[in-house]
Amino acid sequence: MATGPIAVRRIWSRAAHSAFTDLARFRGRWFCVFRESDSHARGRDGGIRVISSPDGRIWKSETRLSKRGVDLRDPHLSITPQGELMLTMGGSVWDKGRYLRMQPQVAFSRTGRAWTVPEAILHEGEWLWRVAWHKGHAYGIAKLDHHKRETERTSRARAILYRSRDGRNYTRVCEIGLEGVDETAVGFDGQGRMVAVARRGSPDCRAAIGISRAPFTRWSWSLLPHYVGGPAVLLARGKPMILGGRHFPARRPGGQPAGEPVTFLGTFDEKGCAIRWILPSGGDNSYPGLCLWKDELWVSYYSSHEGKSAIYLARIPLKRLLEAAPFPSRWECWNPS
Repeated sequence: MATGPIAVRRIWSRAAHSAFTDLARFRGRWFCVFRESDSHARGRDGGIRVISSPDGRIWKSETRLSKRGVDLRDPHLSITPQGELMLTMGGSVWDKGRYLRMQPQVAFSRTGRAWTVPEAILHEGEWLWRVAWHKGHAYGIAKLDHHKRETERTSRARAILYRSRDGRNYTRVCEIGLEGVDETAVGFDGQGRMVAVARRGSPDCRAAIGISRAPFTRWSWSLLPHYVGGPAVLLARGKPMILGGRHFPARRPGGQPAGEPVTFLGTFDEKGCAIRWILPSGGDNSYPGLCLWKDELWVSYYSSHEGKSAIYLARIPLKRLLEAAPFPSRWECWNPS
């Protein structure tokens, strides 16, 4: 495992709390999105900051998206078949720290600078995490009953795969058949298979890797022995599958994660995952965005290891990442069935 990326820099830290990032290359520029608020959760309603850069060094703010009375968080970028930048995000409503309801939101831009007003999608009580485009459709997995599960500590939470042609109107594909599902990243490999990595809650908090073939109504799931928070996947044709997220180095009795969390990068397949790089990180951190550009992995993430939470950008030659020795060993999957 390596811990010293070729280049890492703090690129934004103006808000009291900046977190939950994503990254995209669009029309010759880099775009990074993240949530701004005064705390990780249950604070002032969050807004989504959009910043851009021609080279990853000098960044400027393009806009800040907000919605009155709604806490916007977990923003994710994708590029539609029509050539628009699409931003999906969660939208929660709170009353003095008491949760009331949630519903996903979406906004679009042709330039990355001017954006449509965030509008609600799917259904109240669902949370669409990341989407991936494949053959003209956006696919994403929505988690259900997040706050009910948070209070009742039940593993019975369900998740549904949705499909959309326009990013606004979604059709249910199937229930994915895995309990305890939380944040779930999806992508498509060179064989046209949909690949998913899901964070899972209690009782064991073990992340899961899922594989499905068209029409994506049947899933095969395997569990990792460890937790993965804020998962992001990168599946490029002819390249190993890459996973990034939050890792806790220890586990309490019963499986709950413990220790100081860090932001990791690794490779994975349906048989398991190998951590290959730990980015400079600590405290409240992780939730990366991944892009591959000219055989270099670009990673946005947030961390509070230098004080308050801030946004960072790391650049690592893909060859160097793949040659890094796994640590402490490969996380082998096992099939729950």
